[in-house]
Amino acid sequence: MKNLSRVYYPSLLLLLAGGCTKQPSATVFVDPALATLVPSDTVMLAGIRVQQLAKTPFWTEYVQKGRVPVYEEFRKTTGLNPGKDLWELLVASNGRDSVVLVRGKFADMGLEPKLEREGAQRFSYKGFTLVGDEKNAVLFLNPSTAAAGPVPTLYRLVDNRNNVSGLPPALDQRVRKIPSTNQAWFSAQLGSGTLPELSASNAGIFTNLARLAQSIDFATGAIDLRSQFDTKIDLEAKDGQAADRLGGAIRGLLGLGRLNTGSEQKEVLSIYDGMGVTKEDKVLHFTTAIPYSVLEKAASQVPFLRVR
Repeated sequence: MKNLSRVYYPSLLLLLAGGCTKQPSATVFVDPALATLVPSDTVMLAGIRVQQLAKTPFWTEYVQKGRVPVYEEFRKTTGLNPGKDLWELLVASNGRDSVVLVRGKFADMGLEPKLEREGAQRFSYKGFTLVGDEKNAVLFLNPSTAAAGPVPTLYRLVDNRNNVSGLPPALDQRVRKIPSTNQAWFSAQLGSGTLPELSASNAGIFTNLARLAQSIDFATGAIDLRSQFDTKIDLEAKDGQAADRLGGAIRGLLGLGRLNTGSEQKEVLSIYDGMGVTKEDKVLHFTTAIPYSVLEKAASQVPFLRVR
């Protein structure tokens, strides 16, 4: 009996310890502090998991070496170092106005970081501090939560902060299916009123593609930069026929790109080879799997791929 207890009790403790250990989420987890701030009329969400992104080669080779102008401008304007000060970014849009919700470390900066944008001023609204101008500002809700966007949008966020229940159900349902291995993601409800209307007199493959996009109800995508440029975008069409037409248009566009690429541009051709389009019922899947080395070499040949 004594020998049995020597085996039984340690085993029981291990089982209990394993059961109490919090397992990493298999899908994207949106910080509740940000989710509860998302306006109820939101039709588009996009997230950047900054802490995870900072562990990728993209961060080391591009961001830290000052090769991403948007990052450099953000750092200089806000005085924030995203790799150290920010944990997660969540962008919410209703199709007209957008707000950027931020989780990070602001306490060490005296709550509000030193914003260096010319003309920025500090002002308050219902006890909350804002830094910016009369059009756009950063709102600080607590030492670890902030929001940036048009001032009227920030005022509405403050007014409704106790009346928001979380992510809109239709978007939440899709975000919960995005694997947590991705560092950036988005989900958008499209359809009537979201995409710009097109004139029937317009022509051309890009216009036709944009017109076909009117048949998309939802678009959800994610980017994984751990080893290469891996992306997956799911386009949910109104029906299978619409998905077929959209898939044909995208394949045609990729084919046209290949035809206009010279045989000496091997890296650019490799980028096209790394793109794929498949269909499942009424959902169109667009994927990329492109090595960093290929992107780097192709950037010297294609201006819009150039970072710095």
